[in-house]
Amino acid sequence: MVENSHKLKARLTLGLVVAALVMAGCGPVSRSSRLACRDGGPIFAYTAPAKKGRIRQSDVAVFGDGRQRFLTTDGLSVHPSFSPDGSRIVFSSGLGGDIDVEAIGYDHLRLFVANSTGGQRERLTSGPFDADPDWSPDGSRVVFVRDREGSFGAGGTEIWTIEVDTREERLLMRLPHEPADVQNVVHSPVWSPDGRRIAFSLGRIKDPDNRGPNEVWVMENDGSNRRRVVTDVGVTSSTRPAWHGRRMAAT
Repeated sequence: MVENSHKLKARLTLGLVVAALVMAGCGPVSRSSRLACRDGGPIFAYTAPAKKGRIRQSDVAVFGDGRQRFLTTDGLSVHPSFSPDGSRIVFSSGLGGDIDVEAIGYDHLRLFVANSTGGQRERLTSGPFDADPDWSPDGSRVVFVRDREGSFGAGGTEIWTIEVDTREERLLMRLPHEPADVQNVVHSPVWSPDGRRIAFSLGRIKDPDNRGPNEVWVMENDGSNRRRVVTDVGVTSSTRPAWHGRRMAAT
């Protein structure tokens, strides 16, 4: 039953990718760091169920020219983001560690950069738990979420940027610690098309069913002038903002 559910998830993922590629093409579309254009055609990067077929593990894959190709096969990699020219990709990975499939927890998560075929891989950050990278429109920086405690919600969650060439990191914001019955979850930071602002999701989970208000916030690219733009977009911590020019959607 679990295996069938895993295969269904893979088919649904591919179906959504195909739909996105058909709608997007390679013309002027809303900016998405998960979509690149190569040889006049679109290619989409995403987190896929692990090639090894291990339950609750994932790899980074790309879809283009009607086929899926895995860029990682370690079962520990997630959250890919293309560089603006599509030549490189950044992703979060537990490489060198392991995952507790019952608790869905990694030993660590760090950002890695590779070329668009998965080669020439190099570590970008040292963790301890770095996730949700998004490449800036000018290609110079990556914004990401860091959790120093590895719980992604119990407290201490931060948003950082890193200079890709120099590896210089900058803290943009840090969530305060909350009581044990409240989890603050900041996730999915994304650059505006002009690179001047960063949108992100902020959830406050208050019950065991992972429910609570989920908000969309925007700040300047230096972390200043933080303001809430959407009060509540649902009861899940997986909402991801997306820019369309000066407008924004949440999915």
